[in-house]
Amino acid sequence: MLEALSGTMWHIYADENSRIMYTKKQDNIWLDPLLLDRFVAKNFSATIGIDEKVHLIVYTATKQLIYYQWNGNQWLYSIISTIRSRFQDVIFTKILADREHIHMIYHVGNTLFKSTETVYHYYGNGFNWQGGKILSFPSEDNINIIDVYWYNADNIYLNYSHKKDNNTYIYISKFNRKEYIWTNANLLVKTPIYLNKIQICADTNENIHTIGINEENNMYTLHYIEDGNDRTILSAKPEPFVSPLIKCLNDGSIYIAWSMNDKIFSIISTDRGKSFNKLKEISSHDISLFEHVTIDDNNFSHSKKSFARLYPRFEVHEKLILSDIKTEQAILYYPKTDELETMKKEVNSLKNQVSHFVNQFDDLYSILNSLRERIIQYEQSLYQMQLTIKRQTNEIERLQKLSSKKNYQNAVNYSIEYEQNEHNDKIEMSGEENEEIINVGNTKIIINREEDVDDREEDVDDNN
Repeated sequence: MLEALSGTMWHIYADENSRIMYTKKQDNIWLDPLLLDRFVAKNFSATIGIDEKVHLIVYTATKQLIYYQWNGNQWLYSIISTIRSRFQDVIFTKILADREHIHMIYHVGNTLFKSTETVYHYYGNGFNWQGGKILSFPSEDNINIIDVYWYNADNIYLNYSHKKDNNTYIYISKFNRKEYIWTNANLLVKTPIYLNKIQICADTNENIHTIGINEENNMYTLHYIEDGNDRTILSAKPEPFVSPLIKCLNDGSIYIAWSMNDKIFSIISTDRGKSFNKLKEISSHDISLFEHVTIDDNNFSHSKKSFARLYPRFEVHEKLILSDIKTEQAILYYPKTDELETMKKEVNSLKNQVSHFVNQFDDLYSILNSLRERIIQYEQSLYQMQLTIKRQTNEIERLQKLSSKKNYQNAVNYSIEYEQNEHNDKIEMSGEENEEIINVGNTKIIINREEDVDDREEDVDDNN
């Protein structure tokens, strides 16, 4: 979830086919989701700059690392790297933005034993990059990048874990934006157990707060570590903690949450981790895990994991929980007399407003009824008009038939008669066939067939 300074929001996610989709919210309306590209994504990271350009780094199933940029009108892209070895994969990606540059960090892992794994950092404008390798280590060291984030306007923090001899080590390396160099990694936390799903946050006093999950004999235990002190928060059996996260809130509170059995569980400490309130739970049917990216006062992009509700408006879970806690901790008191009078006046004002609204609703209802009656009258008039047109059409057809009948009776009568001459002398003159005689009034018309005359002439020629 990307949130620009203007209030525009972008929701970028992988669909059920692992293809990147995006949608944008403008004027409180979410637009229809669109497909970014046809490639299947294995992992990706997104951010937004102060110029409201959107930046993505996507690692595809074809082992290509691709950079995408929305420049305000269209998507542009460039291929950063292609992994050639079948034993290598990009197992972590992160993209950040400051006022001048885009920062891209990714970890190339290796499944071969006694091979080399590498972490790269590049920065630039999206198409011209500088930087290179910042970390390398043996593949058997079990190195996992935990997170990369801006701590302040000058430093990027990179945290990673290392498991060895039943211990978990957590290191930190810092990138100085002014000098453009990375410091050597320093040990941050050491704990005598294996921890997975490690999450870290830093408070305003630069104190590091860490959580991790230990699994042993089908028992899952959530550990909280602050300033080297390891405390067990709670254990669960046999269900694991899903997507655990920790956040250092602006007011100094420490928020821890996770998902389990279609529910979101959370605890909050308001005394910087010394104690935690009672466990709270809510249904997760409309809540999902988001990477929430915002722009801070220094115009840097900050990315934090959050359980949040997307529709009808984006709302992070920890704000609701913290609001409930503050409500529970509020001191109850009885209002004074003048305050009661003020409340009564406000109640009476609300009553008057409701009464006015009811009157307006009644007027609107009357207008609707009047409109409905007019529509009924219009339909009745339309029906009568159609009926009249049909009657006139039938009458016109009847008059046309009557006129045709009278014209037929006034027509001239004539008959055609046929006479047959059987005399031999007539046959010699006119042939053996009949003559056609037509009587029209007092006039007789005799028609001899040309075919018969021609036949008779041929007979005369033969006799000669």
